Amino acid sequence: MIRKVADQLIGPGAFEGECGELANDIRALSALMAGLAGSDHPPQVAIRTFFAPGDLVWHVDRLNERRAFRLVWPIGRPAGMRVTMRDNVDEPLFAAFMRREHPLLCSLDTQVARTGRNVETLWPHRPRQLEAMRSGQFPFLKNPEKVGPVAPGAASIHRVETPGSPGTYHRSCWSNRDCPGFQIVITAAAD
Repeated sequence: MIRKVADQLIGPGAFEGECGELANDIRALSALMAGLAGSDHPPQVAIRTFFAPGDLVWHVDRLNERRAFRLVWPIGRPAGMRVTMRDNVDEPLFAAFMRREHPLLCSLDTQVARTGRNVETLWPHRPRQLEAMRSGQFPFLKNPEKVGPVAPGAASIHRVETPGSPGTYHRSCWSNRDCPGFQIVITAAAD
């Protein structure tokens, strides 16, 4: 898979040695994630070269498994992520916010994917939402002091919400919106 993506991005056979090293890293990280989740089957590995504006909004990943974790390793993005614990999010307010905003964010993600235009160009009529994305200050976030950074280029592991386990709230930094880079995502589930 790595070879196929590399051939499409940078040409057939380019960086053969580097692609082999990256594939080895992905195999090692996949084994780590399977062990963390307590899984006997291989984790799901995805490679993304698109940045969805919805990632600028605080969210929690969800799966219908017993226990799940996700590793996110961005390469070439200028900024990192932010994470916060569940107790720093007013969950009823978050649920109300997402009931209203989620369909609009999905539409925005699709527009960016289809047109290549940026979020400011597509949403000039929503200045409050753009400012929240820029700053990370959403109405459901209780205390900005309880937000932790993930450095640019650092691989981060967070808990995925399942019926039996809470997830970790996270969002991408505003500076990433025009530079998708190359993101490796490894999801391991116990079931």
